[in-house]
Amino acid sequence: MVVYILGTTVGVLFAKLISTKDINGKKLSKGILRILEVLAMLPFILIAGSRIDVGTDYAAYEQLYLYPEWFTHFSDGFMLFIRILRSVSLNPRLFFIVTSVVIYATFIHTALEESESAAFSVLYFVISEDFFVSMNVVSQFLAMAFIWRATAELNRGRWKKSIVLCLIAATIHPTALCFIVLILLFKSGWSIRRLVLIAMAACAVGIIGTKYLISFIIKYSRYGRYFSTHYAVSKFSVAVPLLLIYVVIFITVILLVGIKSLEENSKCKIFLISVLLDIVIMALSFGLTSNAYRFTYFFGGSIAFYFPSVLNKVQNKKNRYIVEVAVLVLFTVWTTMLIMHHNQNALPYKSVL
Repeated sequence: MVVYILGTTVGVLFAKLISTKDINGKKLSKGILRILEVLAMLPFILIAGSRIDVGTDYAAYEQLYLYPEWFTHFSDGFMLFIRILRSVSLNPRLFFIVTSVVIYATFIHTALEESESAAFSVLYFVISEDFFVSMNVVSQFLAMAFIWRATAELNRGRWKKSIVLCLIAATIHPTALCFIVLILLFKSGWSIRRLVLIAMAACAVGIIGTKYLISFIIKYSRYGRYFSTHYAVSKFSVAVPLLLIYVVIFITVILLVGIKSLEENSKCKIFLISVLLDIVIMALSFGLTSNAYRFTYFFGGSIAFYFPSVLNKVQNKKNRYIVEVAVLVLFTVWTTMLIMHHNQNALPYKSVL
């Protein structure tokens, strides 16, 4: 765990320094800020790019790179990416280095652009388990690099560009199309109250129609295998405590800030819609497959980027501090427990360095 703690600390500190934009009252130049940005990315790139046998699917990606003809269930965009890398080198180390650069450089850069507290966003990325998950489901997080940029474009009002980026992400991992739901809900202009009602209705319809949905997935998609393997369980999963945590977060910010104030801010509204979608997905995962909660990862970036905006809306500083600390402690404890119990196969950490 030491390497993860040190890497996170360095990344967070550089993100904090960049956000201040000055040292001892002296404004930092654009060149210095760029260097600091690279330094904020570097710990995560080095940890993930140099890893050996870290991540549950590490060996599978290694085999995929060496023998791509053995694998038929990956998307065309992702396989094209593999072929391009193989034209440069047949050493699978190149795959882990390049994907690490793309994933973590994109996240850090977007956090610095979009977040009102990049340090909080970077820390949240780690303690919410997303950093560890990214060393497992690499193809999904490669697609998420485009989703993170789509999030930034949506916040700036460029929703068409956001959809294009989402479609590009879908060529790498088709599940990225779920992000279009967020774009449409955001563009609808519907109130948070109406969105809550829609979420509740979606849960009800989903639960009632689970049997038909599973049949549809098995018959018409390549994800049917998740309903005939160890993923096809309807018992306790990581979605249970996460569902409770996000429900509490949603209710808490609504009570402390107020719906109207949150709706008037695009970042806050994207955050609330993301949390609602996470809640719906996790609720539905109990009747579908324990692996369905992986859809929530696509909304993790928007939650990380815009959580600080929501916290800054809390007028009472004491309440803001309590919520912030509670969130950090809850996620830190939860993710530490998962990692220590070999979730994502993040321990023991091994590296080529």
